[in-house]
Parts: sequence; C-alpha cells; structure tokens
Amino acid sequence: MSNTNSNKPVHTVRIGLNSIAIFKNVTQSGRAIYNASFERSYKDGDEWKYTRSFGLEDLCIQSELIEHAKSWIFEQQQADAKSDSYEDAA
Repeated sequence: MSNTNSNKPVHTVRIGLNSIAIFKNVTQSGRAIYNASFERSYKDGDEWKYTRSFGLEDLCIQSELIEHAKSWIFEQQQADAKSDSYEDAA
C-alpha cells in the first residue's frame, strides 16, 4: 500500500488540544483506504509536544472527533465509488 500524499493527512480536525488526522492510502489494485490517527498536544515549558495518551475529558473529545472522521470517511468512500463507476463507464 502506498500513501498518495507522502504521509500528509487528507483531512484534519481539531477540538481544543485534541486532533484527528485522516490519511488516504491506495492499494495496488487502486482501492482507497482511509485511516485515522489521534493525538493530543501539550506544552512542556516553551516546547509543544504530542501524545497518544488520553484522559477522561480527552476521550470524550476524541469520541466527537471519531464521529466526525466516520462521517467524513463515509462521504469520501461514496465519492470514490461514484468516481470509479464513472471511470468504468467511460
């Protein structure tokens, strides 16, 4: 599988210090697969750092981000399917 955007997310959403990044990967057969990565940023002195560890409040926010990601990915998959069917018809 190769990432079509050189490891750059195709969509990112942030709520407060929590964020979700969605990546699009294309299989050898040309099928698009979407994956999500979650993180929380925090400041350590003057430096911003990132973690994949979440407390209860962060988990509540992450659940909102997950719902957004599910909807966004579903819409993208539908658009991909339409695009594929147009290409097949041509």
